[in-house]
Order: sequence, then structure tokens, then C-alpha cells
Amino acid sequence: MTNTSALNQSKLNHPEKPILKVDGLSKRYLVEGKPLQAFSDVEFTIEKGRCLALVGESGCGKSSIAMSVLHLIKPDSGRVEFDGVNLDTLTDSEMKTLRQHYGIVFQNPYSCLNPRLSVYKLVEEPLTTHYKLSKTERQVKVLDALSAVGLDEQMSKRMPHELSGGQRQRVGIARALVLKPKLLILDEPTAALDVSVQATVINLLNQLRKERQLSYLFITHDLALVEKVADEVLVMYLGKIVESGPVEQVFGQPKHHYTQALVASIPSIDPTKRHTLKALKGEIPSPFNKPSGCYFHQRCPEARHNCDQHPPALSKNCHAVACHYPNQYSSHQIKEPS
Repeated sequence: MTNTSALNQSKLNHPEKPILKVDGLSKRYLVEGKPLQAFSDVEFTIEKGRCLALVGESGCGKSSIAMSVLHLIKPDSGRVEFDGVNLDTLTDSEMKTLRQHYGIVFQNPYSCLNPRLSVYKLVEEPLTTHYKLSKTERQVKVLDALSAVGLDEQMSKRMPHELSGGQRQRVGIARALVLKPKLLILDEPTAALDVSVQATVINLLNQLRKERQLSYLFITHDLALVEKVADEVLVMYLGKIVESGPVEQVFGQPKHHYTQALVASIPSIDPTKRHTLKALKGEIPSPFNKPSGCYFHQRCPEARHNCDQHPPALSKNCHAVACHYPNQYSSHQIKEPS
């Protein structure tokens, strides 16, 4: 039995399975001899055609989770299933085969493209790695991927230094799409772009998801973008999930005080809401010296006597929260959407 057929018989392509299921994922690094717990006990599921956003301040472990999910970094514990296949059960050859089914779009379009390769060669590269195709077959797939992101054949002849930031990110997306994946990992895909270009890239990602039934893991620190692209959201703080659920619930009725502070820090063009803009107080603690109990208690306005003693567990309901004293909402506190 070939590796590919073995993988196919491992239930890959079964539509009833979530495209991605992560259970109890944890990772620790040694940095200059000191242990650093990047993240722990991470759990989430992404269904076909859905987008899950992973949000939090810089250094909370978001990118490490993405790399561990794909086994580009080996997690210390936990289980990752891609389309029903347990990644821990795969050989190196089978893992290479599986990687045809997902793509990655990185944060900085200026550093993730090889400056010595043309746009055409950059997008063609995954095809030469994974498939044995004729030159004509590769050309058809490359131009199709470029067309999907709004770039024409003339653009394929250019070098990266001849492109704008938005064009470079489109090339990165085309390269991720050329193998026709089921899942895209989007690691801060708009962070290095101007605001106007950000909107164009987000609209493109939404269009591609709808047309191709793609699933996204969208990693960002920008909550304003999450509302435009994601269905569900995980809020992280110092490597722990503190709140999760549908975007409209988590942002509309945040239960965790950290999430509430993040939502309050989102700028609004509505002049009646400008007085509600609040910056989160305090500095994020060092990941080498995390607080006892609830990691957020030193910055929390509602911290009480036991918050620094006992770490709260993440609840198991649809809108989950890890807090001893979560925010409580009544009907008069929640403004109905207009």
C-alpha cells in the first residue's frame, strides 16, 4: 500500500469530519536554559467552510499554536486531527502528502517571498514540490491561482521588489491556493499593510472562502478585523484560552474582563461611542514569570481575594469563559443591533 492510499483510507475527505480538531495542545520551549510555556491545553474545532480567529496580545502563543497545529513545530502533548486523520499516526512521507491539503499565508509579505524568484516561480514552487506535472499543467495551475487573487499573466513575470505590499500578499495567497487546499492558516496576513490595503485583502479572503468552501485559522491581534472575517473566536492571554465562542456573542457580550478590555479598546467612527474607548491598563507579565492563579488578575478591575490563588477552568458551553467572576449581562446592558 502506498503512503497516499494509506492516507486516503485513514478517512481523509470524509465530509462529516471537522476539517481541524485540536485537543489539549501544549508546547514548552527552553530559552537560554529557562523553561517557557508557550501555550497549554488549547482546544478548538474548525468545520468545513468556517473561519476561526485566534486573538490576543503579542507573545501570547498564537503563532506557535499555528506551527504546532501543522506539526511544523512538534507539540509536547495533545492531539491534532486534520479531516479525521490523527497527525501523530503519520509517517514523514504521509505528512508531506497531507500538507498538500493546507496552505499558510505569513505576516510579512516583504520577507516571506524569495527575492530571487519571479512571481511565476514563487507560485509554481509548491507544485514542483508535491506533484509531477508537465510544464503546461503547471502553467495552467499557476495562472489560475494568480487570477483567483486578481493578478494577471503580466504580473507573473515581475520580481517581488517590483510589487506593492498588497500585491506581494496576493502572491502569498496565490502560492497558498495553488495546491487547492482545504484549510488556510492566516498568520497576521494584514499586519504589515496599510489600512486601505487591509480591507482589500480581507474582502479577497472572504470571497475566496465563499467560492472555494475554504476553512481558515485566522491569527491576529486586531479585533476590528475579526468581526469582518471570522465565525468563531478564541481569545488568548499568556498562552491560555480565556474565552471562546461565536464572534457576535464574544464581542457583543464579552464575559471575560480581558475580552471586555480588548473590545473597549477598538476605535469607532461613531462619535457617540468615542467616550467608551479605553486602553487596557498595565503591562502583560513576563512569560517566564507568570502570575499565580488567574494570569490576568494583576490587570483585572474585578479581581478578588481568590483570583491569585486558583487558576479558573474554561467552561464547556458554546460561549466558554475561564473566569471566577465573569461579566454578567442583563437585557438593559446589551444594545440591540440596529
